[in-house]
Amino acid sequence: SLPDRILRETKAETITQADGHWQVGTADGRRFTARALLVTAPPEQAAALLRAAAPGAAESMDTAAMVPCFALAARFARTELPW
Repeated sequence: SLPDRILRETKAETITQADGHWQVGTADGRRFTARALLVTAPPEQAAALLRAAAPGAAESMDTAAMVPCFALAARFARTELPW
């Protein structure tokens, strides 16, 4: 099942391409091969990972501007709200 194939708390250290496939090397020494790759790291970290395998993508991320933001999720009991 898909949840069994999703890795959490796993640091990707290298991304390469070989024979039309992406290869991801992790900090614990594992390697994964896939036809497609989704990178969700912030631009600076994504550019560093992709520099060897996809220099054009890395270059475009080098110019991406990040704007700091804060996010908050809160839950209140409905009876505590004044409206």
